[in-house]
Amino acid sequence: MRYRTLLGITGATLLLVGTAGAQAPANWIIAHDEGAFYVTLGRDTVVVEQFMVHGPTLQTTAVTRSPRTMTRVHKVEWNEAGVVQSHTVTTGEQTRTMQMPPGPMQVVFTPPMVSPYVVLARIAAATNASNVTMGNIPLTVTRPEAGWIVFSNEELGTIRVRLDDQLRAQEVDGRNSTLGGHAVRVGSLDIAAEAARYAALDAAGRGLGPLSPADTVKAQVGGANITIGYHRPFIRGRTIFGQVVPLGRVWRTGANQATAFTTDRDLLIGDTRVPAGSYTVWSLPSENGWHLILNKQTGQWGTEYHAEQDLAHIPMQIETLSTPHEQFTIAVAEDGTLSLAWADRRATVPVKVAP
Repeated sequence: MRYRTLLGITGATLLLVGTAGAQAPANWIIAHDEGAFYVTLGRDTVVVEQFMVHGPTLQTTAVTRSPRTMTRVHKVEWNEAGVVQSHTVTTGEQTRTMQMPPGPMQVVFTPPMVSPYVVLARIAAATNASNVTMGNIPLTVTRPEAGWIVFSNEELGTIRVRLDDQLRAQEVDGRNSTLGGHAVRVGSLDIAAEAARYAALDAAGRGLGPLSPADTVKAQVGGANITIGYHRPFIRGRTIFGQVVPLGRVWRTGANQATAFTTDRDLLIGDTRVPAGSYTVWSLPSENGWHLILNKQTGQWGTEYHAEQDLAHIPMQIETLSTPHEQFTIAVAEDGTLSLAWADRRATVPVKVAP
């Protein structure tokens, strides 16, 4: 399964969402709808957004907090068929018009913002679609209970949107997806005051900073030089294993880009011979065991996993930690033990130079 980032915009990932199959009929159009969302990642608010939908136009003013407080205005316009015609982003005095790729795209989406789901859910409800596409990520659409639309993908997880009886989005729950955020709709708010409050926290050294900072592990094991590059998410009050990290499914083993692993000599990791070279690191956590996965594809985003490129699945030992690790940590001990630790669990495997 192949996942790609289509466009980048000032530090945020821009994804494009389009329905699979027929175009949306004109009855998806909302005459007028406005509100606001606080988007949280665990205990932390990561974005505040005020939105207004008027006819086929969505305008959102968003205050994002990571890596620092910034205010942006997004404006998206559709035609009656539900196809995006334009997307502009204004930051300060600068306005950028985003070039749209070819194809009938229904929604532009900039995580961690959620207001575009107001439109996506409306289109999905109006078309009674069973499938949609986020970028080129296929999503299955289900309606497990009244008032909810669920977008799901084996690797992405599930994003649940709660609608009122007028098909207006009231809640966007991505806690069981790689997006991670959760948002409940509120009334209007003072965006300028919110921006000033979070900027003051930044100035006082209490801002969020990067949500998952990059780090590099360098170690020598028996004369081999090992380098691991990865991103380190925090617990932030969340349930990690079984929610943020689903059990029984391949995990990116970090955040953002796929975790990179390089060795300049052949290794034995556990009982598996690993030739010198570069790999990406994945893992398969479960209640009964944990496997380290080395994959021959490199340089990809952390949701772009291709099992056919796997070099090896290597069993790891698991222990329960009495003091939880707030931040995900990869380490290589002096004796060559490779460990993955987060929340209340640590998985380990021995590493040595191959004979």
